[in-house]
Amino acid sequence: MQAVRFKEAFHNSPTCLKLGLASFDVTGDASDMLFMSDIHTGVDNDLNEQIIQAASDNDTNNIGEHAIRTSLKKLANLAHNFKRLRTREDQIMELYQPPTPSRTLPHTMELIAKAASHWRHFSPTKYQTEAATTQKAIEDLVSSKWRSRFLTKLLPYIEHLLYMKQNQAADKWERWHMLFGVTRANTIKNHCLAFEQMLKFLESDPFPLTTDSAMHILSHHIQKKSTASRLRKAWKTLRWICKTFGHDDITSRQDLKNSYDHAIDKLNTSLYTTNKKAIMPTMRAIHALEKATTNDRLSKATQYAAATFRYQLGCSGRFNDIQHVAPHTFTEQSHTVEGFPWQTKTMNRNDSRQHKALICPKHSFTGIHWWLPLTTGAPLLAAHDSQPDYLLPQPDRHFSALIPRPCQYHTGLKWLRHILASNDCDPETTNSITLHSLRLWAAETAYLTNIDRDKRKYIGQWSHEATADIYTRDHRVMITSIWDEMTSKIHSDPTILPSTLQLAPKDPLDKDYFVDADDRDEDTAPATPAINDLLPNTPLAAPTALPDATSFPTDRGGPLTIMVNSRTTGKDRVRRIHFYTLGGRPIGCATKYNPLTQEAIANDDDYVSCYLKSEVCKHCARHAKIPDTWTDLATATHNHKDITAHSDSSRSEDEASNDTASEKEASLTL
Repeated sequence: MQAVRFKEAFHNSPTCLKLGLASFDVTGDASDMLFMSDIHTGVDNDLNEQIIQAASDNDTNNIGEHAIRTSLKKLANLAHNFKRLRTREDQIMELYQPPTPSRTLPHTMELIAKAASHWRHFSPTKYQTEAATTQKAIEDLVSSKWRSRFLTKLLPYIEHLLYMKQNQAADKWERWHMLFGVTRANTIKNHCLAFEQMLKFLESDPFPLTTDSAMHILSHHIQKKSTASRLRKAWKTLRWICKTFGHDDITSRQDLKNSYDHAIDKLNTSLYTTNKKAIMPTMRAIHALEKATTNDRLSKATQYAAATFRYQLGCSGRFNDIQHVAPHTFTEQSHTVEGFPWQTKTMNRNDSRQHKALICPKHSFTGIHWWLPLTTGAPLLAAHDSQPDYLLPQPDRHFSALIPRPCQYHTGLKWLRHILASNDCDPETTNSITLHSLRLWAAETAYLTNIDRDKRKYIGQWSHEATADIYTRDHRVMITSIWDEMTSKIHSDPTILPSTLQLAPKDPLDKDYFVDADDRDEDTAPATPAINDLLPNTPLAAPTALPDATSFPTDRGGPLTIMVNSRTTGKDRVRRIHFYTLGGRPIGCATKYNPLTQEAIANDDDYVSCYLKSEVCKHCARHAKIPDTWTDLATATHNHKDITAHSDSSRSEDEASNDTASEKEASLTL
C-alpha cells in the first residue's frame, strides 16, 4: 500500500526534519500525504520555508540546511506521486475511514489551521447545495428539457411531419410535447443525439425521407468506417421519428431493409464479443453486507444502505426498481419485507396492471437481523418533508449522512464497494461486483441447488407479471418456499456455492471443455500412437505463392488497401505495413484501419519513399505480399543511392588527401 510506504519514508527521514514536521502536526499518517503534496506543488512557499526553519532549529547533528531541504523535497515528491497512484485500499483509508479525532482534544487555532491545509481543495458536493426533490420530479424535468431540444431540431421539417403540422394552435408546444406519449427521458435523449449527429453530415434535408436520403445515410457510415452500433442508432431514430410524428416509414421496404443489413454486415469487424455479464456475489460478500448493518464503526446512513443492498439481493430486483419504491409503501410481514415499485423497466407508472411487489424473505446467513435498519429507517424517510419516492437517498462524500435526493447508480456502486471493503470482503469481489450482480444471486443459487424451473421463474419476476397470477394466487408463499428449500440445501452442503469468483479454466484438458473427461481412468497411462499413424497418407502439396496486395482476389475482399503506420513500433522500431480489405478489415492481424495514424501506399513511389524504415506485418504477410515490381524498384533505388553516396564520399576523401599532400610538398619546398 502507498500509505505504508509513505510512513516508512517518513520515519527514515532525518530526526530534525521529523521534529520540524511534527510542529505542523505531520506524523507520517496517510492523511498527511495531501499536506505534503501541497508542499511539492508549491501551493504555499512560506509554509515550506517555515518547515525548513523549524527543522534547522532542531538540527543537533549539524546536517545542514541543504540536506534538510533535499530530504523535505524527496518526501514531498514521494507523497505527491503516491497520491496520484494510490490504490483502492489507500482511497478507503484516506477518504472512507478517516482517523477519529479525540473528544478530549481542545479546538485550538493550530488544529483549525491544519484542517484548512488538508481541505484546501475541498468543494461541496453539488447535491448538498440543491434543494430536496423526488425521483418523479427529476425524471419529468429531464424529459421536458430533452423534448424541447428535440422539437427545436424537428421544427424546420414540420411541413413533412403530419402530427406536428396538424397541431398549429396557440398551445402548439404543449400539444407537440404530448406526441411523445410515455417515452422516457433516456430514450428521447438517445434519439435526439443520434438525430443531431445525422444533421451534421447530411448534404440535404432528411425530410421528406426518400430512397436517396436513406441510401446516403447508409453509404456515409460505410465510407467513414463507422461502427455498426452507430448506424443502428441512426436507423432506429429514423423509424422512431416517422412513427411518432407522422411520416411515411419507407425503411420497412424490402430494398432498403436489405441495404441496411448489408451495411451492418460490412461494419461488423469483430467475430466475437467480450463477455460483459455481471459476476455472481460470493457468500463472503453477502456476509459482509449483513455484518455492515450492525457495524458500529459505520454511520447509520451506511447501515441503512447495507440493508437496502441486502434487500435488493434477496428480492432479485434491479437497482432502478429499488429506487422507484416509495418508503411509505415498504411493509414488513411476519417472514418477509416487501416494497411496491411505482415504475419498473417493463411497466410505466400509469400502467393499468398491478405492480408486483419486490418480496425478500427474512433469512440471515450470519444470524444478524439485517432488515432492522431498513424497517426502522424507511418510515423515518417517508416522514421527511420532501415526501421521497425512492428507497435509497444520496449520501454525502463521507457516506455519513443522507441528502434528500435520489441516489444515482455510480454513487450507489461506490457505496456498495465501500461497505464490502469495510467488512472484510475479498478485494477481487469488491473490485468486480456491480449493482447488477445483486439481482443474479438468487436465480443462480436456485439453479445450482436444483430448484424446479417452474418455481425459479418467480424469482425476480423473470417471467411476465401476468403469468405469476395464472399459476399462483400468493406470490409471497411461493418466494418463501423457494428460499426455504434453497437455503436448507446450502446449509447442508456449503460446497454447492463457489467460495471465490469462478474464472474460465486455463488448462485445455480441463473437464469443463470435454464431456467425456469424467469417464477417463486417471490410473491408466495414455496410449502412445504409432509413428506411422502420425504421418500423412498423401504427399504434401507444394506451397502456393502468395498473391500481390494489388491483385488480391475479389471474392476474398480484394484488392487490398496498403497502409503504413506513421510511428515506429516493436523492439526493432520500424513502421509496420498492414493490408486491409475493401471494408477496412485487417487481412491478418487485429490492427484497426485508421487514416489518422496511418499513411496510404498507393503506388511504387510511395513504397520506395518508406522502404528503408518500414516492414510488412508478419501476420498480414501470411496472406499477401508487396508486388515484386515495387520491391525490385525500391531495392535498386536505395542501392544506387548507397553506391552514389559511397563514391561521393570516396572522391571527397581522395581530394582531401591530395590537398594534404600538396600542402606538405609546398612546405618542404619552402
